[in-house]
Amino acid sequence: MFRKNVIYKGIGILLVAAILVGYVFVLRPSERVEPDNPITPAEKTLYTETLAGGTGGSDDGDTGDEPDAAEEAENPEEPEEPEEPEEPQQEEEPQEPEEPEAPHDPDTPEDPDPGDSGTPPNPDGDPSGGGGTGDNTDTPGTGEDPGGEGEPGDDDGDDEEDGVITDLTSRTIVRSELEDDTLKFYAYYSDASANVTLKVRYRHADDSGNGTVLRPDGVNYSTRLKLGINYIYITYTDPEEGTKNIQFIIHYEANKATEDNPTVGDNPPAIYTNLDDWTGYIKTQNFVFTVRATNHNGGVIYSNMIEVKMDGVTIKNPTGSSTYEYDLYFERPNVGDVGTHRIEVTAWDGEGNSSYKSYIVEYYAEDDGATIGRVTITIDATTVGAGIVEVGEVDIIQGEAASNALVTMLEEYGFEYSYGGTIDNGFYLRRITRSDAFIGDGIPENLRSKIELDGIPFNSQYSYDSLGEFDYTMGSGWMFCINESIYPGRDMSRQTLNDGDTLTIRFTLAYGKDIGGSSSTGGDYGRLSSYCGMWVNGGYIPLEHAYAETARVEPTETEDGYVEMTCSRCHETYRETLPATGEPEPEPEPEPAPEPDQQPEP
Repeated sequence: MFRKNVIYKGIGILLVAAILVGYVFVLRPSERVEPDNPITPAEKTLYTETLAGGTGGSDDGDTGDEPDAAEEAENPEEPEEPEEPEEPQQEEEPQEPEEPEAPHDPDTPEDPDPGDSGTPPNPDGDPSGGGGTGDNTDTPGTGEDPGGEGEPGDDDGDDEEDGVITDLTSRTIVRSELEDDTLKFYAYYSDASANVTLKVRYRHADDSGNGTVLRPDGVNYSTRLKLGINYIYITYTDPEEGTKNIQFIIHYEANKATEDNPTVGDNPPAIYTNLDDWTGYIKTQNFVFTVRATNHNGGVIYSNMIEVKMDGVTIKNPTGSSTYEYDLYFERPNVGDVGTHRIEVTAWDGEGNSSYKSYIVEYYAEDDGATIGRVTITIDATTVGAGIVEVGEVDIIQGEAASNALVTMLEEYGFEYSYGGTIDNGFYLRRITRSDAFIGDGIPENLRSKIELDGIPFNSQYSYDSLGEFDYTMGSGWMFCINESIYPGRDMSRQTLNDGDTLTIRFTLAYGKDIGGSSSTGGDYGRLSSYCGMWVNGGYIPLEHAYAETARVEPTETEDGYVEMTCSRCHETYRETLPATGEPEPEPEPEPAPEPDQQPEP
């Protein structure tokens, strides 16, 4: 037993010794061993932030035992070596150099070029680095009519390149900003000692040629602007880089009409909207506001010269081509059910004329699904001789579009139908079917002649029980009209209706040109831009022609002459007779007697 105890004690002592020896070997710091393929930093200029960190390499430049400075900066919390709890051996690591390592290039300044550190040059200035300083935040040589090229170089830190200094910018100026329409500005080359001469030219968009050269008063220039688009060009010759050009675009506009001054100019435009005769509440939350503006000659003013605001916020992206549709969304009032809103319309032309209208409207908030009124829906097939096929009334529901009202009416009046898209998105009515609904006299002869002249192919496909796209002609299909006058430039699933509206579904044979559709709908197809007439509501309504003289034969004493007039839109032609003059034709002068060849001798 004694011997066993001695043996056990000896074994225990050996195990304790082995454990202590292993513990010492584990805790002592390991030696650094360079890997087979060490990654060493390439020699480069130290960055400012690296120098400030004070963690450069050792004095002898050996990077094998010291971490890369940039790598250490990226991982500041990672320790160099694990420290021994009982006997720290790394008090001197990492080795701090007495002085930071100097850049390899002795000529490189301590604050490196922004381009070398990856900082974008001139972050707040001209993005092109073009000429101009100070308040000139626009980019020369860019804009609606690009053409400037070779602007002065980029702002490159301390090595700023020379260029043109000017207070010109491409912008819009209204007439009240200038005195006597005169724009004053300065322009000069940044290096006064350089042999550089500026040439400044002015040109209006309607002018021909290269423009007028402006003569400076020192570094100051002035020119009178005209309404519309004005260009100012600065040209200079760099002895080393050659000729360079800078272009500025100035939009010069007349003061526009306001509430205090609702018309401006001798011929202010006319503005027509669907709020002109509005009475009572608006109950449609998504209200389609229609605007048409014309100049003093009756010509269309397009949407780029119309501004619509609701409660001071400009409404953008209208649809339509001559009558424009603006989407007004009425928020539910915070208190009560009625909210008051202000709608403003300004229209102008390019001759300094403008008009302003405003409306105060009240929106009565109804919940989705509530009935907010009734509309009349008419189905018109006059173009195929079937006249008015059906008229019905249906409720309009808050949150629903015209497409919902149409399919409700068709179902209530016994029609079957097919359509493209969905009722809520991209709805297009393809075909309506009901027994004997479309029996008629066929295409009216005066319409048939227009279709033939237009070059639209006829199609033998048709039926008295249904009517749809490509029946009778290759330009046929259903279109919709609001209140007998507006063919919206959108599909029915985006069109909302108001109490008392009339929605008319009309069948066209000629892309809308035969039913009063807009020229953008049908004018791009066929040879004719318009048919100068409408086959609607069971009859024919003539429209104004645009006649011009295309041939003339002058009358004589006994023969009538004529003037031939042709409409530039529908190509319809007629002749005006020029009556014979009735004056005798002048008698021909007698021919002189021939001279004798020789007188007889006496």
